[in-house]
Amino acid sequence: KQWYQRRVRGEELTEENTNLTNQIKDTAQKVEELTEENTNLTNQIRDTAQKVEELTEENTNLNNQIKDVTGQLDELEGDNNATVAALSDKLQEVEEQLGTEIGTVEEELTTLRDEVTRRNSAVSIVS
Repeated sequence: KQWYQRRVRGEELTEENTNLTNQIKDTAQKVEELTEENTNLTNQIRDTAQKVEELTEENTNLNNQIKDVTGQLDELEGDNNATVAALSDKLQEVEEQLGTEIGTVEEELTTLRDEVTRRNSAVSIVS
């Protein structure tokens, strides 16, 4: 009877050992899969971090270019304002000069009209 109980107990332990061995194999396989997945994720994180670094550098360069262009635009605006002011002054000068010349021409025209009228009167008197 003891022999039979030992045999049954041995079979039970063998079956339990087989089950535990299978669980260990399954767990080892799962660990291997998770390790591979972890490696892939680590590589993705590294690639993403490098891309972030590259984009940060590119962003810094673009920000510097924007600052440079903004500075150039400010300079151009200043130049433009100075040019507009100079042209406005010159226009006023030309308008004043033109006004003076028009006044002179009007005076001469009046003098010529008066002269023509005087000559016409003289011609009428003579005829």
